[in-house]
Amino acid sequence: MPKGIPGLDLLLDGGLLRGNSLLLEGPPGSGKSTFAVRILHEGVIRYKEPGLLITFEEFPKQVYAEAMSYGVDLRLMEDAGKLRLVWTTPQRILEGFTGKNNLIDKIILELGVRRLVIDSITHFKRITSSDVGLRELLLKILNNLKLRGINAILVKELEKQHDQTIAFEEYLVDASIRVYNAPVPGGENRRFLEVRKTRGQHHISGKHPFWLGGSGLAVYPRLSPANLPRVS
Repeated sequence: MPKGIPGLDLLLDGGLLRGNSLLLEGPPGSGKSTFAVRILHEGVIRYKEPGLLITFEEFPKQVYAEAMSYGVDLRLMEDAGKLRLVWTTPQRILEGFTGKNNLIDKIILELGVRRLVIDSITHFKRITSSDVGLRELLLKILNNLKLRGINAILVKELEKQHDQTIAFEEYLVDASIRVYNAPVPGGENRRFLEVRKTRGQHHISGKHPFWLGGSGLAVYPRLSPANLPRVS
């Protein structure tokens, strides 16, 4: 399933498989939330795939303004019935995935949701602080969405720019991307992404620059000879 972001689909061998999940993690300011919103936007605009954005931290007004600064009009897509923004608590979302209320189920059925973003799963620690509890919680959510053929995009906060720890979430998801906003020679910061894992498909390794701006988002793959098609 193509994501619709120039360069990213090349890195992911055409995109994610239908129903597969993606972990997007990075430190503050790395662009992970904007990246996730852009995936929803491209799903609606390019592929007619309705999306659901679940946020725990920012007020909807902030989410709308931030998205608009990068050329994404969430309100317009909501008015067209192609996207829904839900600002709620982790507890209520968990209840929606375990049958205790029908909030999520109702929206998924009403819109025909194909892409779903949770920003961020770090807030599930408000429900349980144990890794075992968090693992079980996320498995319930991911299994529920996979059975429906919905691509889940989970956003996760990293405290450190160069944290090389492999967290348990990476074992649960089908694909994992880490984003960076790091200094380069000359003093300025540049954004990079790294595909750390894909399940059931190939991907191109390494760190690849990406750009965020008012006209969109683009990834610039750094290819090696092994990534290029063979000439017979």
